[in-house]
This record gives sequence, C-alpha cells and structure tokens, in this order.
Amino acid sequence: TPVPSKNTASASPGINYSIYEGEWSKLPDFDSLKPASSGIVKDFDIGSKQGSDNYGFVFDGLIKIPADGVYNFYISSDDGSKLFIDDKILVNNDGLHGIVEKSNEIPLAKGYHAIKVVFFERNGGDALQVQWQGPGFTAQIIPAPALFRK
Repeated sequence: TPVPSKNTASASPGINYSIYEGEWSKLPDFDSLKPASSGIVKDFDIGSKQGSDNYGFVFDGLIKIPADGVYNFYISSDDGSKLFIDDKILVNNDGLHGIVEKSNEIPLAKGYHAIKVVFFERNGGDALQVQWQGPGFTAQIIPAPALFRK
C-alpha cells in the first residue's frame, strides 16, 4: 500500500537548504548545530558551499509524486549522506568514503511527500547526486519541477 501524500495547499518551487561547517567522520545531528548560511535552491545542488572541505548540507522540502506506485530513490555521495521520505530514513549512505551509490524503494501515493537529504564532506573529493525512478520513467536526477517547499 502506498504511503499517503500530505495535504499541502501552499507549496512553492524550490527546496530549502542549510550549510554547516565542521569536521565529522559521520553525519552529525544537524538539528543541534547552527547553520553558517541557508536559502532556497531549485534542486540538490551543493554549489553554494564555502570552501571544499569540512562542511555539511541539509536539504528539506517536498517532492511531488506524479502517480501512485513504487519509487526507487538513489543517493550517490562523497562523503556521507542520508535520504528521508516523510520523516523516515529510506537510504543510508553515511560515513567517510569516495563516491558510493545506495538505493531503496518505497510505495508512494500521488501528491506531495516530505523529502530531506543530509550530506557531509570531510576532505578530498566531494559529490552529491540524488536520483529517482518510478512508474513510466527510468532512473534520473530528480528534476527541479518535482521539488517544492512549504
């Protein structure tokens, strides 16, 4: 059975983000930290980072599911990341590592669902990519028109 969608009358395009500074070997509890900056972006873009090491991102918003069905979500990152749907962890890709992709599937009802992606970079290369695959479409980067904020 698909997870029911949320009633969201006032969704605007874009997704909220916050940037954090720190040196971690696994994802910290970002709720206990003060963001260095925050704003709105159109998708899961880490381009607004300050510097190339020792930072983290929290992206928080809504994803518009086009039809009832089973959706696969993929997250590739260097270093750690997690993806949450409707406040439940769906993909755990935490820890210090080069680019690693992990995925998981979930049945979702058509409409808006909460989505949250957390990510950190310690040192070396950095990368974050969030994809989905669902009824009628193959795996692809989640497009900006599917992302919203309250």
